[in-house]
Amino acid sequence: MQAPTTPWIVKSRFVVSYGDIALLVDTSPRRVGTVMATRGGEVSWWRVTNRNGELPAHLLPLARKQWRREGIAHTERRCDFERHRMEPGYLAALFGDALGEFIS
Repeated sequence: MQAPTTPWIVKSRFVVSYGDIALLVDTSPRRVGTVMATRGGEVSWWRVTNRNGELPAHLLPLARKQWRREGIAHTERRCDFERHRMEPGYLAALFGDALGEFIS
C-alpha cells in the first residue's frame, strides 16, 4: 500500500461508516476496517465507525476523548452516528480520489 498523495480526513464534528467509504472505493466495509486497523494512525480514525457509531472496545477510551473534544454526541459505547454523519456524496466530492489511494 502506498501512502495517499492527498491527506484524507473526515472533517471535525463528523463521522462516516466503514460502509460509506467502501461504497466510494468499491470494496467491502471489512476491507476498510482492516486498512483502518493497520493505517488508522494516518487519519482521524475515531471519525470512522460502523453504521451504529461503534468502534472496537479497545479504541473507545481514546475515541470518547476525541468525540468529547470535537463535540460529537456519544454514549460510553458509541457516537451518535445519525446526528454527525457526513453525507456520502459530500465525502465523495471532497476525498474520493484520496480515499481510493488510502484503501488500495
